[in-house]
Amino acid sequence: PLREVTSDKPLPRSMAANHGLDAALGDTLIFLDDDDLFLPDHLEFLLKELSGNPHTHAVYAGVHVEEYEEGKTDPITSYPFNEPYDRNKLRGRNFIPIHAVLFDQSLVKEGCRFDERLEVFEDWDFWLQIAERSDFLHLDRISAIYRNQGASGLGKKTNSRILLEQRGKVLEKWRMIWSGRS
Repeated sequence: PLREVTSDKPLPRSMAANHGLDAALGDTLIFLDDDDLFLPDHLEFLLKELSGNPHTHAVYAGVHVEEYEEGKTDPITSYPFNEPYDRNKLRGRNFIPIHAVLFDQSLVKEGCRFDERLEVFEDWDFWLQIAERSDFLHLDRISAIYRNQGASGLGKKTNSRILLEQRGKVLEKWRMIWSGRS
């Protein structure tokens, strides 16, 4: 069943994600931004694989990226985004779209939360938290659509100074954790 969770005011991305985590009732969780899509079998496919792998707590599939120009309804370009899991690569950059991953609620109970100090890369930081507790299982299949319309997240309108600053925040946070100096 679908349950709508609201707030009395607009929330920044990380705070909205944590609000959703706090309200979630299921054993497995997934995110979906308002402009992205699941293909019809996305959830069923991920749940089957997650259920069949009891030592894995997060599973993801590839997505098809569609990039749009402002005011246009047809994508100007599209391509698959379907990279296999590599923990070391994840430590350097995010390659897992937010709506590609189905994960166990137990990870939230263990402390995985969105860092509300981050304006962007909050999903990357969240995946790094999960990667400290479980490997991800990658399913080599496209089962969702990521529509990059340029106005939010890492769209083309995002200020490059903010991207560098926020990427630096994530890397510094994790450098301290990985080095044992936190």
